[in-house]
Amino acid sequence: MRLQGKVSIITGAAQGIGLATARKFLQEGATVIVCDRNAQAVAAAVTELRPAVTPGAAVDGHAVDVTDRAAVDAMVAAVCARHGRIDVLVNNAGITLDARLQKMTEDQFDRVI
Repeated sequence: MRLQGKVSIITGAAQGIGLATARKFLQEGATVIVCDRNAQAVAAAVTELRPAVTPGAAVDGHAVDVTDRAAVDAMVAAVCARHGRIDVLVNNAGITLDARLQKMTEDQFDRVI
């Protein structure tokens, strides 16, 4: 198991690619911190992932908006306090806006990127 004992934060992990990544990391022996904006979706993802936890690993969840620096800092501090370190970050969170690049405002572009 290549990720055995690693502490991993996965943003955008309550669904889709992030949730699949969290499941794979757990199968590889990692401790996974599921992060997403929606607290209910985070709780549901953690519940769904619990059966995939291997010995020595764990799954936790944090509702956090990655565009809020203070919220990210608080989540990182909480993870470090509980698990002692962070080994891996999968920065999967993202949004799409229904606009072509040429028609996006600078603010829209900054939110997407």
